[in-house]
Amino acid sequence: MEWSESGRDALLSELHEMLAHERWDDIAILLDDYFFALMLAAPDAVADLWGRAPREWVDEHPRYLMARELSRSVWRSSALTERRIERTFAEWVADQDAPATRDVIGVKTSAIRRSLVFGRLDQALRVADEVQDAIRTAHDHDGFDDMLGSVLLRLGLARLLAGDLDRAVESFSEGWRWARSTLPHPIAPYLAGHCALAHALAGDFAHAEEWLERSEVEIATDPGTMAFTLQKAAVLARPLIDIARLDKTAAEEYLAQGHHDVDSGELWWVDIHARTRIALYWGQADGAVGLIERHLHAYPSLTAPGSLAGMMLRATLSDLRQSQGDLDAAEQVLGSVDPTEAHPSMVTSSARILMNRGRAEDALALIDRAARGRRRGSSSPSRWEVLRANAAQLMHAPNRPEAIRVAADRIASTRAYDAADEAYPIVHAAIAARTRLPSGRHERYPSSREAEKRDELPPATRANLTQRELQILELLRTHTAVRDLAAAMFISANTAKSHLRNLYRKLGATGRDDALRRADEL
Repeated sequence: MEWSESGRDALLSELHEMLAHERWDDIAILLDDYFFALMLAAPDAVADLWGRAPREWVDEHPRYLMARELSRSVWRSSALTERRIERTFAEWVADQDAPATRDVIGVKTSAIRRSLVFGRLDQALRVADEVQDAIRTAHDHDGFDDMLGSVLLRLGLARLLAGDLDRAVESFSEGWRWARSTLPHPIAPYLAGHCALAHALAGDFAHAEEWLERSEVEIATDPGTMAFTLQKAAVLARPLIDIARLDKTAAEEYLAQGHHDVDSGELWWVDIHARTRIALYWGQADGAVGLIERHLHAYPSLTAPGSLAGMMLRATLSDLRQSQGDLDAAEQVLGSVDPTEAHPSMVTSSARILMNRGRAEDALALIDRAARGRRRGSSSPSRWEVLRANAAQLMHAPNRPEAIRVAADRIASTRAYDAADEAYPIVHAAIAARTRLPSGRHERYPSSREAEKRDELPPATRANLTQRELQILELLRTHTAVRDLAAAMFISANTAKSHLRNLYRKLGATGRDDALRRADEL
């Protein structure tokens, strides 16, 4: 652990001595300096302290009344502190002529926690900015060494849940650096775990792995501890990295270990996200669709369209609908995507729908608008670069080799190997030639045999069309020239002509327009 055992043991010995002689004023000073460290490194000692503390002493000192409530709140799934105690503490701080900065920050941090529980992300972000300003302008730093890591973790969570992953990383990493430069504080590895999760949710799995290495701690199994609550971020980052490597077995094994209670805390939805991405990648779409829809309906405030949970779950739901071949339902899930506000996964899903409708130029325009709206210095997600390469291939653009090179380099630098699954076969082969991709590539769209099992083949199958002929038929709606049709399917023009002849013969059609008319009649 980051906090040395010898230092912890010395502090606990001092605490036990104070308790034995009921030196409550000295205990107050110790709590001011080490409360959050003790909560992580010695939760049993903290519980013992509150069990022995006189009620009169706790009631007379609202700071310690609030500290006791924070200790107890980790047992509750909502992580909320009792409103009456919050109010008592806030009134005590407001009544002071010159309240300590740590107490002012404590009041605001409680407000952030409550706002997050109720899904009030705008309010949480506003208060988070106020806390950041208070930290930056503070003249008295009493208690900062102990509390600042926990405060910055809470600020990072607010920003993560609101979808501002860049600023979330800044908060987590700043807290980690602060924690490392003081005691060092035992919260440091948990901040690293949150940093790993934020990078993974942003699609940068290389940095996620780097931060995950800094988060190594012994797995906590007691739900009544702060360590159990804070370890969830690192626990959830691991399967996301495995999924990006297309390692289904490792991801499922880690999720099955149950190191976290997925029904509680602010990060409950990440588990749903991971499980449904596995279902998307390896062909279990139907059950995953129902799982996401149930959670969207059950927790509307926590999965609002503007929240990261809402955006990522909706993006996966759209991807699942696309894998089932229902583009209209996939588009409806996303609603009207504002690329300057949406998480990259929503932009990816929307751009893919446009590509599947034969609107490659519109897909590129959407990605370009989203890229312009990103924070200065932010790199383009790997999937966007793969979609750009697809579009360049589809439109026979002269920049095809450069687009493929950029996509391959981006995948290599972020280790987002699953992004290569977005690529058309010829683009995927070109990317694989530049970047070593892991095995285990999955098929995004169902085969004809899988579709038959679900009775989802389109009506035109009544004419005994093959899967390839069905694809040709759909592409005919947006591709009028044989060469464009061949390019979209990555086949030669002669092969495309052969498929067209078979298609026309089976439909009894004389040409393109007649084939589409007869297919619609069927």
